[in-house]
Amino acid sequence: MSRIGILCPGAIGHLNPMCNLGIELLRRGHKVILFGVPEVEEKISQSNLEFCEIGGSDFPLGSIETMYAQLGQLTGLEGLKFAIQFFKKEGNMLFRDAPNAIRNAQIDLLLIDQVTSAGGTIADYLNLPFITVCNALPINKEPGVPPYFTHWRYKDVWWAKLRNQLGNVLTNYLTRSIWDVLVQQRKIWHLPPHYKRDDSYSKLAQISQLPQELDFPRQKIAPWFHVDVANYKKPAFHNIKRVDC
Repeated sequence: MSRIGILCPGAIGHLNPMCNLGIELLRRGHKVILFGVPEVEEKISQSNLEFCEIGGSDFPLGSIETMYAQLGQLTGLEGLKFAIQFFKKEGNMLFRDAPNAIRNAQIDLLLIDQVTSAGGTIADYLNLPFITVCNALPINKEPGVPPYFTHWRYKDVWWAKLRNQLGNVLTNYLTRSIWDVLVQQRKIWHLPPHYKRDDSYSKLAQISQLPQELDFPRQKIAPWFHVDVANYKKPAFHNIKRVDC
């Protein structure tokens, strides 16, 4: 039996598929603990996963729902700035609180949501294997694939690939403050530097719930990238157990 930890955003669209993976691992005899801010406990209250609270001082009960409500009222650049500030705050919290909680829970392996960019660095710091889970659209970048936030059509022509790369450069520029938090933390922890955003993803396995037939044609996807639809179907929730961490 392995002790498996989960790190993912507090949004229900990320929690539901991640909990289903956790439930399947429980069925196979493993122990599964989800690390999250206070209100996540209520959101997964019908699951059999154990819960370990982190980040209560930064994200008290109700703050995540308030954040999403505020974000829903914003558009364009204002919405992007608001989201960036939130993810910076979340990243700093995870770097501060998650390592000790994971260590105290004696975790053997981590499942990390792809958009939880701090997770891979935390796993590296703790010398733990980890798997990247794409609970939303895969955001792996390559020239032939339009940036995930655009409505651009796929075209296998030079100008479309150039457009996609410029879109990715713009995304990296706008989110550089989040990236800087990660880069700085790796320096503090004396970890090998990351040079591109995809360096944060697992080199062991990356799992996506998006069927290949519905994705853009990809030419440079990692060989350890897998589509795993079976564990992402209907929820099968039961009871939650809180653990000390």
